Amino acid sequence: MKVLFYILIDYAFIYFAINYLNQEKMEKIYISIPITNLEDSVRTRCEDSLNDIKKRKLPYEVVCPIEDEEGFENQITTEHDYAYFMGEDIKLLLRCQAIYMSKGWEKSNGCRAEHELAKIYGLDIFYQI
Repeated sequence: MKVLFYILIDYAFIYFAINYLNQEKMEKIYISIPITNLEDSVRTRCEDSLNDIKKRKLPYEVVCPIEDEEGFENQITTEHDYAYFMGEDIKLLLRCQAIYMSKGWEKSNGCRAEHELAKIYGLDIFYQI
């Protein structure tokens, strides 16, 4: 009887593990947002983009480059240069399956670079209207 009990426990564990590992993970969408030389708040622009994504009911978990572990305030006061932050943003982008191009992206070198990478790697591309 004990052997049967252990077999059932093992079976339940394996069944749970297989189902857990096979769960579909939510895909991610990267918000490409101009950060330098803006008149309005970057955080406000990010929130506008997030609201548009929600309104469109896009089925993605949102990744915004200003919401990193260090926080945006640390980014603008740190000694790192532009190339460092572009590198960090590209790392975030390449972990996503889609990109959302915020208003004004065409005027931003960084956003245009992110757009080209999204095209090269076949990400879904959405544009703020």
